[in-house]
Amino acid sequence: MQQQTDFTDYVAMGVKTLKEYGLALRWGDDFSVFKRVLRRNQERYVSAPGFDPETNPSQPIDGLWLAAFNRRGELVHTQASRKVNVEPNMAVHLETGASAYEPAYLRFDLENIGVSVSPSARKISGPAIYHGEAWLKGGPDGVRGGALLFIFSRMMIAQAFARWDVDHMFGLITPNTGVKGLSERYGYMRCEQGVITFPKAPDLPTDLWLVWMSREEAHHQLRLTPDYFAQMYTQKSLEKVA
Repeated sequence: MQQQTDFTDYVAMGVKTLKEYGLALRWGDDFSVFKRVLRRNQERYVSAPGFDPETNPSQPIDGLWLAAFNRRGELVHTQASRKVNVEPNMAVHLETGASAYEPAYLRFDLENIGVSVSPSARKISGPAIYHGEAWLKGGPDGVRGGALLFIFSRMMIAQAFARWDVDHMFGLITPNTGVKGLSERYGYMRCEQGVITFPKAPDLPTDLWLVWMSREEAHHQLRLTPDYFAQMYTQKSLEKVA
């Protein structure tokens, strides 16, 4: 029987596993530093407005970011989370504050969006964690398609719930991400399609999907250790350090 893992213990286990793949992690809460990290990478050089300190300088971001680097010092992964207040509930919060969740390469038509959430998601209210900025380097020297996505995402989930005493964590993903089953790899047990919809535009998705979990569900997901996922997959692009 698998035992429940403490949030901070999970992060420590993840660091150990990733070192075996020659990956170094950098955590931070200064998003001006995060922005500089992104600017040095040609594939991943723009942050979403909600994680950009220049978007609203009068309101510092209460957040956390993660970057991973390979043995050559190249950026191979990013993600971030921030504490938000979902008031009075998730449906109204998204209807009135959708601009805070715009992806880096997409701007909402705020006068024409539609929002539809399930009765369960509608009950989410109060302090919560928003999870975004997930990116993995592709290509022959990248880290997509194996165990690392499982490990990276769960480390952020663990670190965020350890940092903030809140009941829920959520994110917004594109349909292209959803149909590939990536939300399950991230660790989310709940995925709602077409939560935010907006007018069709060339080369842009017509909606965003909501993924979310409770604190209890996060504990349930983290019973599976980083080594469990490392043993499930063979990384084609990374070799363990002897």
